[in-house]
Amino acid sequence: MSYGEFVKDLPLTLRRHIIAYDNLPHHQGCILYFRGGPRRVELDARVFDCDHSTVADALHEVLERPPNEKLWVTLEAGSVVIKPAEAQGRASNLHEDALPA
Repeated sequence: MSYGEFVKDLPLTLRRHIIAYDNLPHHQGCILYFRGGPRRVELDARVFDCDHSTVADALHEVLERPPNEKLWVTLEAGSVVIKPAEAQGRASNLHEDALPA
């Protein structure tokens, strides 16, 4: 599934918080830009094929208690896991100049 299809399949209550989305280099996933905090969440492409309601629930939890850091959403042992992006070495892929105003 493409990241665009994935985003469109998210519940409207979540999509209302997304102000933009973009792909990660080399088709590794996508970046969601949120209103407020966290401003940026990166999704591993593997989450596109798992249960969307599980990913949506995890993203809703993040929006309820937003951290000050960029996040990486991935799958580990079949479960959705949210980690700081920097802990995954993702900081080098971040394009701060692409962040919507």
